[in-house]
Amino acid sequence: MEGLSSQKADEKKSDHIILKSDSKNHKVIIDEILYIESLDDYVKVHTINGKLVCYSRLVVMEELLKNHNNMVRIHRSYMINISHAKSFTNFNVEIDGKELPIGRKYKEQVISKLQA
Repeated sequence: MEGLSSQKADEKKSDHIILKSDSKNHKVIIDEILYIESLDDYVKVHTINGKLVCYSRLVVMEELLKNHNNMVRIHRSYMINISHAKSFTNFNVEIDGKELPIGRKYKEQVISKLQA
């Protein structure tokens, strides 16, 4: 997709991604991502420094970030950085004061990662 690229020459894990938003390329440190929200053909990336809206789909972001153990898909509309999770139940995760739902399809994987 046009809105993303990864700064890696090979399969090594990168510490950042480049996101295109408002006709600018933004370097986003992966550890600073709080969560990613799906908005149909766009994603809203919530970071500790603010929000970026990019032309992409959540499945593309999931593939881009698959080698980063802290990034976990929790719902058809959300992907989170588990290192920023403040609390969780079997049904939701709290990050930055917002409760995000855990989908039934993702529940087992999410809970095991959060408890690790």
